[in-house]
Amino acid sequence: RAENVKVRFFLGDPLSGGIPIGDDINIWEMQPGSYVAATKEVSFEEGQYDIYVMIDPDGAIDERNETNNTACIDVEVLPVYNLRVNTSTTSINPDLPYEGETAELSSSIMNDSFEEIADVDVAFFDGDPLAGGELIGETSVPQLDAWSCVAAKVQWDTTGKQGIHEIFVVVDPEDEIGEASEDDNITSIEIEVGILPDLYIEETGLSLAPNIIDEGGSVDITVRIHAGPGLLRNRFSVYFLLDDPQAYSNMIGEVRELSIEPDSYIDINMTWD
Repeated sequence: RAENVKVRFFLGDPLSGGIPIGDDINIWEMQPGSYVAATKEVSFEEGQYDIYVMIDPDGAIDERNETNNTACIDVEVLPVYNLRVNTSTTSINPDLPYEGETAELSSSIMNDSFEEIADVDVAFFDGDPLAGGELIGETSVPQLDAWSCVAAKVQWDTTGKQGIHEIFVVVDPEDEIGEASEDDNITSIEIEVGILPDLYIEETGLSLAPNIIDEGGSVDITVRIHAGPGLLRNRFSVYFLLDDPQAYSNMIGEVRELSIEPDSYIDINMTWD
């Protein structure tokens, strides 16, 4: 049997200057053919480490074989932080901005870790930042509590931006915060910047049937509404008025909640008694 067996842990190879980690562990007695678990609690900062353990480091016990008294393991210590962009909450307001409008870009930034994180930078790009995407704007979150989220927002001037865009959101764009994973620090959405719509009525777009009616009779009124190339964000209404179009007291009818596709027309009918 073996008595007073010392176990020593090292940071690095003890034969190449490895540093002992704490005090030795002393095993008072070991029976032949048995084993004992030697455990040591150690705290490391983020990084890569070679941990060695040596039994009988001072050669105090005579053995048949001294070559199997050392073992080594490579340990990677990951940071406690992990930031994440929530793809499902990345949005633009309004949903369909018209060229020339200032739109608000927003995305939720998550702290999936047990520690709060301070000064979290968030950047928004028009296009992939790794492929020359244009920086739209940056914002900073002063403090992000553990297991919490906050909405990061920037304003985007869409002047000259008509068309389809892929908007990228990147948290910690300068990679200043050590994280368990960087893969979830970026997301993107596709949005369209439209052009202002144009609704109009041509001179021949209003018709009556019959053209002449007796007092007390009724007439069917049809108006053809045209739309230019821009997509309408909201539904619209058509009002039928006598004389002054600004005098709503003279309104004889209305049709609400209308929609129309770009570069098309619709006919609206009403009967006036």
